[in-house]
Amino acid sequence: MRKQTQFLFFTAGYCLLLLITACTPPAGNVVNSVNLALGKTVVVSSTGNGMAGTNAVDGDLGSYWESATNGAESIYVDLGEAKAIAQIVLDWFGYGFPSAYTIQSSDDAAGWTDIFTETTGNGKIDDITVSTTSRYIKINIQTAGTSSVFKLYEFAIYDVAGNNAASPAPAGNMVFNGDFSNGLWQWETYVDALATASISVDNGAAYADITNGSNLDWHVQLIGFPVPVYNSRQYTLTFNAWANADRNINIEIQKYGGDWLVYDNSPLFVSTTPTAFYLKMIMDNPDDPTARLNFNIGNSNTGIHIDDVILTEQIITIPSMGTEMIVNGNFASGTDSWTTYVQNGAGVNISESGGVLNIDVTSPGTIPGDLHVGQGIPGLCLIEGKTYKLTLDSYAAGERPMTLWISEGGHDVNKDTSVWGAMFNQKIELKTSFNSYAYYFTIPVNYTNYSAGTTFFCGEYTQDIYIDNVSVVEVSGIPHQAPWSTTSSTPGGADSGSAVSLGSLDNWYESSIGTLGDSMWYSLTVSTSEIYEVFWNDYDLHNFLTTYLGNVVVSIYHSDGTTPYITNMDFGYYTPIIVSPSETIILIEVKAANSTGSFAIGVHQQ
Repeated sequence: MRKQTQFLFFTAGYCLLLLITACTPPAGNVVNSVNLALGKTVVVSSTGNGMAGTNAVDGDLGSYWESATNGAESIYVDLGEAKAIAQIVLDWFGYGFPSAYTIQSSDDAAGWTDIFTETTGNGKIDDITVSTTSRYIKINIQTAGTSSVFKLYEFAIYDVAGNNAASPAPAGNMVFNGDFSNGLWQWETYVDALATASISVDNGAAYADITNGSNLDWHVQLIGFPVPVYNSRQYTLTFNAWANADRNINIEIQKYGGDWLVYDNSPLFVSTTPTAFYLKMIMDNPDDPTARLNFNIGNSNTGIHIDDVILTEQIITIPSMGTEMIVNGNFASGTDSWTTYVQNGAGVNISESGGVLNIDVTSPGTIPGDLHVGQGIPGLCLIEGKTYKLTLDSYAAGERPMTLWISEGGHDVNKDTSVWGAMFNQKIELKTSFNSYAYYFTIPVNYTNYSAGTTFFCGEYTQDIYIDNVSVVEVSGIPHQAPWSTTSSTPGGADSGSAVSLGSLDNWYESSIGTLGDSMWYSLTVSTSEIYEVFWNDYDLHNFLTTYLGNVVVSIYHSDGTTPYITNMDFGYYTPIIVSPSETIILIEVKAANSTGSFAIGVHQQ
């Protein structure tokens, strides 16, 4: 069966990267001495759920010792006689690890000597170099990590350093056993009481057999833990997945415990064809050395395979001004680097013909956001204080709207707990022949996003859409008219005669109003009887990335400044007017009706 590669736009970031698709982790270091603890006598302080201490010295990565509590617990091994010891390897089970413990040695199991102390344990494999000659080796656990019990896969002891309890993750990979060659070792599973599922390894891949996925995706989970992530660093996740039937899943990087804060999440569509997925995230929260990687696979009764999971840290490279951040925006390489996401019964097929992206809407859903088409690699690196220009050519099989959406891309940039808010959005009324569109947006202070998503919302309407020449680049600034405020709040007042000229269509013109109730006026030279659309954005008048609050109202007047086309519009995007016969000038008033601050305004001719 042919394997596909899918690049997801939800968490794409612009960076220096190595494209990775479905590679098998290399073998670990060769064990060059015998595990002295293998099969030896073990004494433990307690046992939980029948998981005996002997499981920690049986060489089986599918078994483990479990304590009854997360308090003061211990386990020691009797080697039978005094042995020279150079290395101890402790393979902890996921989040069943201690944050503090000591290792002790003894010749009689009565008097113990400390040979190692750990105070910042974070799970996985602890590889410890020691130098002692002893018969008994003991782990005294003092402080719990994140679990209610302790779980230890293997307690290995060697007389020569340089051994591993098992093959480690590939170089740089933060996920152990990502190819599931050691079963579910180092993976956790969760099935909620409302769900019915079992997770096992099938032909070298993790397989979730789901008979009742309940109604939430996290009710069935495959969990990698811990995955240490650090503030302002970027990470790349690749894995293979295929399902018994088409379905959606959700991938998360999440805090373990406490408020269970989700640092990053990516919903994605999985088909029956084995596909290599490529996701990116930026950690914009404080360091978390014990975060977890969740494959949320509930909310569906469809079984799914997951394999070859690799999580690596990436170097962030900020593109220079004018550098194109959209890959294959002219579709010369077909639909490469573009992908789709659907929900609520929507359906879509994308293809390329003659260098144009064809969006075939097979089922529109009920709202625009039910059908996404977006850019995956490398995505948008948007830096605070910088201005960007988005351009595209587009038309539709029949007149219909489409919304451009530069999203947070799975990152809570504005700290409102939502990770898919708009960093910029614009509704376009598409015509039946190609039109060119250009939009400018500036990233506010503290809203840097190294991996924003680029999305076209194409749902709700059935007409197919055609797109070409998509581009996002940094520019020196928004085409800008100097701020010009006035005390006039009356249409046609004296100040309207000094209105600032809007010299170019399809550009944002930025300004501000410093006093509540004041207005700014703009004039535009127009063509008789043509249709024009006024658009504006008052985002700087309230918290960025929140709902439009209508802080400015916009009115459009005839050239006399008194006779209105339309007045007091409090929600922007496009508002069409038909210019009266013989009229060559229109006047636009922007009034600070509810609060003061900045805004941007522009005009498009249909």
